[in-house]
Amino acid sequence: MTCSEARQYIFAFLDNELDSALSLEVQQHIEHCALCARECEIEKIVRRQLAAKLKEAQALPEFDESALVRLLRSEPGALGRMSRTTRRYWKLGTAGALAAVLVLAASLFVVNSARKAQGVSLADVLVEDFDHFVTEAKPLQIVSADAKEVSEWLRERTALAVSVPSVDPAMASLMGGRKCKINGKPAAFAVYRIGNEMASLVALHESDEALVHMNRVERNGHTHWVDHCRGHTVLACRRGELIYAVISRLPEESLYALMQRTEG
Repeated sequence: MTCSEARQYIFAFLDNELDSALSLEVQQHIEHCALCARECEIEKIVRRQLAAKLKEAQALPEFDESALVRLLRSEPGALGRMSRTTRRYWKLGTAGALAAVLVLAASLFVVNSARKAQGVSLADVLVEDFDHFVTEAKPLQIVSADAKEVSEWLRERTALAVSVPSVDPAMASLMGGRKCKINGKPAAFAVYRIGNEMASLVALHESDEALVHMNRVERNGHTHWVDHCRGHTVLACRRGELIYAVISRLPEESLYALMQRTEG
């Protein structure tokens, strides 16, 4: 089961609406996927907050429509960001609706706080993006084995001073690239094949703090950072303003060939 499939079932899973086989499959995925486990835990937090507010709402003397309007105006797009759980409670009635909307702002704060507290690492995000590319069979936007051509295309589309490394064809073959977003920021995404495995090289603007959760490794006079996440290896380095990161199921020794060697 992929992450995108699991997240489609999280609400039904928490509501015990899945058959036993599918429920077990979702449970097993959550147990082995840190990102989906976090999403599930965050939804549980939101549900607990909503349940508490709805319990309080039973004592409300009347529905204060003006308070609802003020909140919605002060929180643009609030209804669009409601979780499925919040929307369900909205249907319970006017008092429940008011409580659901009043708790929405708190819920959004809780979600953001939970994400920060649980520390979603750069490796998590990069592996998620790589898995999404592979499982969803996303197309390459430029198909070329010419590193210079792919670099120029990515620089033009992403405004990043990216340089895709040329590698020995006997070690790896460049397939092409595409632009993407990582943590909401433009990123350059190049794809290689190493033997029977795929590897992505992602270049993006990111602070050094993004690397603190990874293991620092010195190799041939260069500093690299390594992490292992959900069966993938993430190997990263800083070159100038950009972080280059290679993601693959291969061990790190097989990925150093894709590291950008120049410091600029």
